[in-house]
Amino acid sequence: METTHNLKLVAQRGGEIRFIRATEQGLPCWFYVRLNPARLLEYEHRLKFGSLDVREFGTVLHSDWGIHPPADVVAFMRDTYGVETPEDDED
Repeated sequence: METTHNLKLVAQRGGEIRFIRATEQGLPCWFYVRLNPARLLEYEHRLKFGSLDVREFGTVLHSDWGIHPPADVVAFMRDTYGVETPEDDED
């Protein structure tokens, strides 16, 4: 089953890292979060069907206010973790 395979890979890597755009206190913000493998399915469900606090689902590696992270953070996340950051709102 594909989901089981994906969960095993996430667990082996110590958690999948995601780039997330959000709104807090009415202002745009962004996060790079290493998701807790044990909570990945719950995270994906809540993402589809409700609001969530990303801090509940893993470790925040970088975050700040605004829509786009600075170029040095984007480069660091790409070079260190292999995480690609979308340039538009289609993440």
